[in-house]
Amino acid sequence: MDLSNIHSFVILAELLSFAKTAEKEHISQSTLSRRIQSLEKELNVQLFQRDTRNMKLTEAGKEFYFQANKLLEQYHLAISLTKKAVGGYSRQLRIGIGYYEHFFLMPFIGQFAARHPNIKISLYQFVYETLLEHFVRGNLDIILTSDQFLSSISGNTYKKQLLWQDSWSLILSKDNPLAEYPFLDRKQLRNQTIVTMYNGSSKMIRNIYRNQEFPEPFRSVIQVNSFAAKIALVDANMGIGFVPSFVKTDSYKNVRVKKINPSYTPRKFYILCNSFAFDQSIKDFFAMCLDGIHNY
Repeated sequence: MDLSNIHSFVILAELLSFAKTAEKEHISQSTLSRRIQSLEKELNVQLFQRDTRNMKLTEAGKEFYFQANKLLEQYHLAISLTKKAVGGYSRQLRIGIGYYEHFFLMPFIGQFAARHPNIKISLYQFVYETLLEHFVRGNLDIILTSDQFLSSISGNTYKKQLLWQDSWSLILSKDNPLAEYPFLDRKQLRNQTIVTMYNGSSKMIRNIYRNQEFPEPFRSVIQVNSFAAKIALVDANMGIGFVPSFVKTDSYKNVRVKKINPSYTPRKFYILCNSFAFDQSIKDFFAMCLDGIHNY
């Protein structure tokens, strides 16, 4: 499958205009049309529904857009890792994190790098499902992750250690009326807007907080794709959110952190590496990571 065809498809799926896509790709519209036709023939599906006035993705097109983005991300990562493989270092340590795990690294990553000057450290952030895919494919040596998708891989292939299993905190704006309470009961969250980063999380929260008295516990759910977006909306008093209690919000002056009763403990966090790559430097990384968290 030609990567140029896939790239053109992704741009067309986003712009939904042959003219704009051809201009952005610096190709003719006829060339673009041939690329899309080639993909549709190879996949044996129709990717776009189009007439003289409008075009939109088919259901197959939507799925291929999602998969194509992951494929291009994998390609660019491979290029980046290959280029970084040279440079005078005796080895490279490729570390992957999800939404929150940079808070684990901050206390010690610089100290680890200073102790191991011969190691080239690269750090990549992905959504959890993609993070695990890169780890399974061997693109990452170490990952710090939630347990969200760990059940999908064999426990014999990797070594893991528990990093965190405590309760999560509620974050909300200082302008939210609930901010005046020292701690909150879950019943007080009725009619609030929840900001979450994963559709499964919103379902989990709803199921936990739904009861006979409040069958629909929240007014609405806003779904975002990053921690930065989540805390920005909370800071703007557009909703409330749950975060692991190791997350630091000090730089957001409008954000308040509250304990919730009963506690909310949806996820655990782990550090993982390949079972056959547990050398001394990775042992040191594991140890410093655990020690840093205990002193966080």
